[in-house]
Amino acid sequence: MKKYDVSLTDRIKGFFGFNRSKYPNPDKLREVYTGDYSLVKGTGNKRGIETSSQSDRPVMATWGVGPCITLCGYDPKYKTGFLVHDSEDRKICHTTDDLVEKLQEQMKGLDFQFYLVGGFQGWSNDVLRKVERYLTQRFPDGKVVYKDVLDKGDIFHPGKSFVLDTRNGEVYCLDPTKPISQMGISIED
Repeated sequence: MKKYDVSLTDRIKGFFGFNRSKYPNPDKLREVYTGDYSLVKGTGNKRGIETSSQSDRPVMATWGVGPCITLCGYDPKYKTGFLVHDSEDRKICHTTDDLVEKLQEQMKGLDFQFYLVGGFQGWSNDVLRKVERYLTQRFPDGKVVYKDVLDKGDIFHPGKSFVLDTRNGEVYCLDPTKPISQMGISIED
């Protein structure tokens, strides 16, 4: 298990006078996850994960989203899902295909609903458009049920976080006042 350390980033922000308190919770649309963080399977940028309600870690999370995009798919019937975090549309689509293929080998008839989070206005519009087009072509019956995208962004913005609990389909954000390294999240390599 690897821990994510944001202390250098926080020190740089502090040096320039940009600390977390300058930006209220960028995830204002979601409540903060207050559950057991040892149940969380996390991933940073350029990665994808999958899990289910039957897993030792049934909760998926990512952080620092923006200008990248997070695409999450969840099947409420089978209580299983995947999460991809990247800034390149081709990689998001390719990683999604790999994860969905892996999940479909385990269970047939998956019917995903989708969540899109992240991106900065002007930087991520094209990536978001391509990911949405990919979803309608690859999953014609799939539906985007949640969208929190294209905020005004800058390099000192802490980015969004996204958490989905596959046991009940609830979505949350991570506590923006706590560094990831203090949460005890297990991170996939």
